[in-house]
Amino acid sequence: MQDTQLLNELRPIILSGIKNRAKTIEEKFETLLINIQNKSHQLKQSQRIRFEYFQFIYIRFNEEMEREKHIEYLYDKIEKMQYDLHQKM
Repeated sequence: MQDTQLLNELRPIILSGIKNRAKTIEEKFETLLINIQNKSHQLKQSQRIRFEYFQFIYIRFNEEMEREKHIEYLYDKIEKMQYDLHQKM
């Protein structure tokens, strides 16, 4: 009988301890989830920046290739004009 009474007195204390521990664990998991979401957002942002950088480099590369083609065309045209000029002399 005394054991039962002691158990009944301790039950609210034990349940309160379990609830407090569960609340602490829940808060830690919420913090962990927020940290994971933040890291995921940072990773996505980093990937987006990397993608935009490669896109920029690709565009600049293509522009440079077009510029080189145009310069080669102009050199060829100059050479042809020089050749034509020498032929006429």
